[in-house]
Amino acid sequence: MSFQEKSAWTALAATLIVGAVYLGKLSASGGIIAPGWLLPAVILFSTILIVGHIAIAVSNPKTADTADERDRDIERKGEVAGGFTLGSFVFLILALGVISGEWAFANLAFIGLLASELVKAMWRVALYRRGA
Repeated sequence: MSFQEKSAWTALAATLIVGAVYLGKLSASGGIIAPGWLLPAVILFSTILIVGHIAIAVSNPKTADTADERDRDIERKGEVAGGFTLGSFVFLILALGVISGEWAFANLAFIGLLASELVKAMWRVALYRRGA
């Protein structure tokens, strides 16, 4: 199993663990989580990813820097699927903000969507200019 595949499994495990804990807190609180739970969830997620990737790299350091075309293609397809999912949730936030009248969240979600598209477009232009 390549480093990239082990990395994907580590990310999947971290997402499932933190998601289960977070959704458990959400259901126990009746659907509303105090803001104090968000930072520990982010820290737990980051810690699992960092420790997991360090363990993978230490266990087989020769594969940590190698990525072939298949790995890059898989990474690209995963990014596309993740981007589509994120875009769908941003659209949902926009719709709920408009329906409920909570314009601050709708505006922030839209600005985030625009910023994401701006960064993506700038990267693409830069990569095409560089010849990558």
